[in-house]
Amino acid sequence: MTTPYVTGTVSVTAGNAIVTGTGTGWQTAGLVAGVFGVDGLSVPVLSVDSDTQITIAKPWPGATASGKAYWITYDTTNGQQTVGLMQKIVEYIARLNSSALAAIAGVVPVANSLLLFTSANTATTVSLESLVNGADYDVQVDTLAARATYDSYPANFRVLVSNVGDGRSAIYSKKTATSADWSAAAYVTGTPGPAGATPTIAATAAQLAAGATPTATVTPTTDGVSIAFGIPAARTSGFPYRWSTTTTDANPGNGLIRANNAALGSATFLYVSKTSYAGSAMATFLLAMATADNAIKGTLILQRVTDGQTVSFNVTGVTDATGYVKVAVSGQSGLTAIANNVDLNFLFTQAGNKGTDGSNGAGSGTVTSVGMSVPTGLSIAGSPITASGTLAVTWTSGYQGYTTTEATKLSGIAAGAQVNAVTSVAGRTGAIVLASGDISGLGTAASQNTGTSGANVPLMSVANTWAGVQTFTPNAIFTGGATMSNGLDFGSTVAASATTLTRHLALYGTTFGFNVTSNTLNYVSSSAHVWYAGTTQVMSVSSAGNMTLLGTLGITSGGTGATTVAAALTNLGLSTVAKLDVENQALTGGAAVTSKALGTLTTGTLTLDTGDRPLQHYTNNGAHTFSPGTIPGSCLVDITNGASAGAITVTGWTKVAGDAFTTTSGNKFRLHCSVGNGGSLLIVQALQ
Repeated sequence: MTTPYVTGTVSVTAGNAIVTGTGTGWQTAGLVAGVFGVDGLSVPVLSVDSDTQITIAKPWPGATASGKAYWITYDTTNGQQTVGLMQKIVEYIARLNSSALAAIAGVVPVANSLLLFTSANTATTVSLESLVNGADYDVQVDTLAARATYDSYPANFRVLVSNVGDGRSAIYSKKTATSADWSAAAYVTGTPGPAGATPTIAATAAQLAAGATPTATVTPTTDGVSIAFGIPAARTSGFPYRWSTTTTDANPGNGLIRANNAALGSATFLYVSKTSYAGSAMATFLLAMATADNAIKGTLILQRVTDGQTVSFNVTGVTDATGYVKVAVSGQSGLTAIANNVDLNFLFTQAGNKGTDGSNGAGSGTVTSVGMSVPTGLSIAGSPITASGTLAVTWTSGYQGYTTTEATKLSGIAAGAQVNAVTSVAGRTGAIVLASGDISGLGTAASQNTGTSGANVPLMSVANTWAGVQTFTPNAIFTGGATMSNGLDFGSTVAASATTLTRHLALYGTTFGFNVTSNTLNYVSSSAHVWYAGTTQVMSVSSAGNMTLLGTLGITSGGTGATTVAAALTNLGLSTVAKLDVENQALTGGAAVTSKALGTLTTGTLTLDTGDRPLQHYTNNGAHTFSPGTIPGSCLVDITNGASAGAITVTGWTKVAGDAFTTTSGNKFRLHCSVGNGGSLLIVQALQ
């Protein structure tokens, strides 16, 4: 009859006749033959090699597998078992028939002793104490000369001399009680050997897939060892999910996540199960992703477990659904597609809420555009000025300016005053010459302009006070000034050419006012220059040159079109521009960095400046030194060996790790460099 043996598990390899066992006892169980089988396949057993190994009659025809349940059927008839047992008895007798067993047959066991073979056929015991204590002596001295202290000691007194003169140690015994009767040296150490070579340990590292088992392979070399490390790629923390390539808007199933477009760059929604692949309830977490009051609620990262590669999205909203949530996304970056049933890590970084608006800055700064408005009667050209230029003010048609002298002549003329045509005077027509007697009440002062004026008649040679409206002929000059009780109107004057207009209008006794010369208008004020539209102040320019507007200066006129800093940044498209002195800003863009060329080094020292660029490179064409700078930061430096590449010496670095430099032409190296508060670190990675 046959009985199956099934204890333990086995590993088989396709095309290999060796079967290994775990937890098996094939030889101890007395198996000598039979049939081996796994998963419905069976092959005869050729030999039982040990408790954990058998050889089958032909290479395993199935697939490679480990930890598999198995069976071995073997013949249990009396004849078959008798033959098997006799084979085992013969094997055990052969093992017992040895000189080693014969040597220890007569040894009497002693407590705390070990067996010691004294020849090929003899043995004895040796105490553990003698092995622990080492050499047996009475006293130890450092030199042979120091042994003389014990010259008079009795026979069998033993002295250990640490250095007999040639570097060796030896024990000397007193042969008799006679002084200095010492035995020959019994050396306990040999002569010093030659100095050994300094061992060299070289180490390299290679990245393995995330989740792989770390490896370390040690290979002996002529002067040391070489160690090759296999380090799994880092796996980020996150919730476990699995990708589904289905794109329909529906519950993807427990532990699954899908997009509404297979091309992730075109996806606008992700459909995420409310249960993670590990079975965790995720509804509360997923719905909380939309709590930030920013338009972008945060950043969602999906990391592929097998190789650590990622795809990221901006989350703009989350909608609840039965068994899943709909995550609105934009701004895809990274992987553009994910295969079906790929394991992922789900990570989300919440965006912060908007902070309190900052206060407005001081009312001063750089003016990028200057414009001007002028009162009725004036025209402005060249406004606004955004870089350089000239503001030109001219009189509009029907208006003109006056000099101070001309303005004095017109003082007292009432608005709207007219001079009508006269056809007769005192009953006479034609060219008339009036005498003082022709007009009743006309005094000598009026007709001759001499003497003292009367109560109602002005004297032109002295100051007069005018209470009524007076009309003067053109170009009247007031040399002593004039005080106007009801204002002063000026008529218009047309310049004879583009360069002859010279008019000045100023406050009496001051230099404050308008000065028009050629095509230039100067407006002089004791404080601010103020412009009004009717009774409303619309603009002012202070004596310090600062301009204040009632409204805003449009962007097309060189302004910002805003009254606050925040609104100005928004209008200028700068509200999302990163600030150099602000921490923890959410950056969703990127930068393409051009590596800085450091040239070709043939000698000297290259002192690294990490602040130059994050990517730098140079050519090694001669022996030189590479040292860290003092600028905190980090960067990558690529080195390419030229035809005359020399040895690179690294000095000044707190820690140096990685591969050794070579001088082989064409070899390349990538240097990971960092300088910080704790010191400087250089990691060298050979790229071949």
